[in-house]
Amino acid sequence: MNKKWYYVKNGTRFGPFSIGELTGKINLDTLLWREGMTDWIKAENIKEFEHFFTITPPPIPNLGSVAEGKPKYLNRIVDSVFYGWILLGLTILIGFLDYTENNEGRFYSLLIFLSLTSLVRIFIGLKSYLSNMLNFKQANVNINWMIGTSIPIYLYQTFEVRYKLGTRFSEDSLLIFGLVLFVTVILFVFHNLKLAVKLFKVEDSSIGAFKTYAFLQILSFGFVLSFMFFSDFENHPVILDTLLVLIPLVFLVIGLKKVRDKYVPQHFV
Repeated sequence: MNKKWYYVKNGTRFGPFSIGELTGKINLDTLLWREGMTDWIKAENIKEFEHFFTITPPPIPNLGSVAEGKPKYLNRIVDSVFYGWILLGLTILIGFLDYTENNEGRFYSLLIFLSLTSLVRIFIGLKSYLSNMLNFKQANVNINWMIGTSIPIYLYQTFEVRYKLGTRFSEDSLLIFGLVLFVTVILFVFHNLKLAVKLFKVEDSSIGAFKTYAFLQILSFGFVLSFMFFSDFENHPVILDTLLVLIPLVFLVIGLKKVRDKYVPQHFV
């Protein structure tokens, strides 16, 4: 069969291939082109591929056999869903404690630390999905930066609540801590936005919830900046602050759950 088909993946063109050679390389949303066509068209809208996915479905990703045990990246995806639900619960509980002004002491600082642990596990699960299952490794550096910068941010909150750093260090030391923390937050926001841009370039049916998460994160950062520059940031509603954190996380967890349900065999869950 003549090799005449080209397809696009992650912004790169591949081909030419025969229809048979495209098995396992494309899905319904993949853009295809051959000589004589005026533009790129999704596979599901091309007559030649009408029965392609029902007769020769793409192979399941290399999940490993039962004898081999569950691959590590599948473990990370399954764990990320579990920690995602924990983080949602912790976020609601922290918001309640803020609202009732019970946000001091060891219990509150422990909740912040547990939130950090859960967030890191979620990011690791997202990284495993993009890198190991979609072979989209371009996002790795941004997720690594998000993990690295979130650690000092959460740890600062934990120690500030528990040890009241303002009473233990001089003004000069606190100024240095503040500058370092400010730079860390800027880096976290920057790489979060970079990840958002990259996610919008990914072609996969399971990525929709992650794109929504990324979009809502951008809106969330915009609201926070608005509070900082155009209103009394210290007195803005606690409920709104909690929602700005909670709503994007809901879509992130939903996305990971969809990935787990779609790609991870039930005997592995």
